[in-house]
Amino acid sequence: MNRRVADSYKILDENERALLADLRAQALEHDINFEPKFFVQATALGRWPGEDAVDTVTRVRGELGDPHLSYLPELPQRGFQATTLARTIATFEGLEADGKSAGWRINSGFSQESQWARHTFASDINVLADVIGKESAKPRELKIQFVGPLSLSAQLYLTNGERVLSDVGARRDVRDSLIAGLEDQLKSLREAAPGAKLIVQFDELDMVSILEGTIATSSGYRTLRALRPHEVHENFDVLTQAVRQQNAQPVINVGPQVVPVSFLQPFEAVAQSVQGYKDSDWEKIAALVEAGQRLWLATVNPHAKQSVRTLVDSIFGPWRRVGLPAAQLSQISLTESASLEHCSPAHATAVLAHLTETATALSETAQNSE
Repeated sequence: MNRRVADSYKILDENERALLADLRAQALEHDINFEPKFFVQATALGRWPGEDAVDTVTRVRGELGDPHLSYLPELPQRGFQATTLARTIATFEGLEADGKSAGWRINSGFSQESQWARHTFASDINVLADVIGKESAKPRELKIQFVGPLSLSAQLYLTNGERVLSDVGARRDVRDSLIAGLEDQLKSLREAAPGAKLIVQFDELDMVSILEGTIATSSGYRTLRALRPHEVHENFDVLTQAVRQQNAQPVINVGPQVVPVSFLQPFEAVAQSVQGYKDSDWEKIAALVEAGQRLWLATVNPHAKQSVRTLVDSIFGPWRRVGLPAAQLSQISLTESASLEHCSPAHATAVLAHLTETATALSETAQNSE
């Protein structure tokens, strides 16, 4: 979508926005000039600027409607109750968390802050349902984002003020509470998007620090002990099995971190940055692809201008040099490489448009190379 069309969202009512989203989806289908086996999908990781949920969902649906992967955005500028962390806490069953100045502190009683987070999450799902309800075609896929169990343990605090990460029992309780609450939230999302396959993204952006034992205690005077690999494997095995039991697909987002492949294998897809990767690093990517795993590659930088051709070459070149066939590019999706939170809504919309254009060009390049 060009900038003029992106800016036009500001003056449209809800029905006009829905019509524009439908037209965008139809245009995407007509613009496809390659075989389905070469299709590269575009999506985004979650954060969005502003406070207007209706406008945001409409923009995301307009740019990332089928055949791309739209999602329920996070609007952190609305306040602490609207972050992905708060959304994750809103999913808990049997646990609450109080929002304190130093962070969220878990407890087993009632929490007004948790209630606000649940209300915000439910309201966002209702907005999603309203926007989708005005579209002529229903989405085939939809993504939702949560904080993963490892990073949750680093970001949440116990009643004594220490991180959950410091207590093995508390780590397990938080993980199990998240898993227990997923069923109801995924049910609500299915009601909002009937028939859509659900993709559940877990952000594990603290994972390497947890594995290396570099997370500071609440006092800041020492660091917490590194988690043992067997506990990481157990956490991810239990989590991914629970998601699949809900007929959804689990995805892990590790950002720019370099994480051992064995920890990533339980997930359907891995979202990561390959910026600055050498061919030797792409060999690790090749191992994941050859194992049948999907990859979400951080590609478009919202804060830098890069042509579609430059972006395509940055992926297609190393892909072929490590011996991966062009047809297997259908195992990847493209995402933004930095948060959209501090962009304007119009600029964030243009970033999504750039993602879909790059994905289309990469698909065409793959087909033309065969």
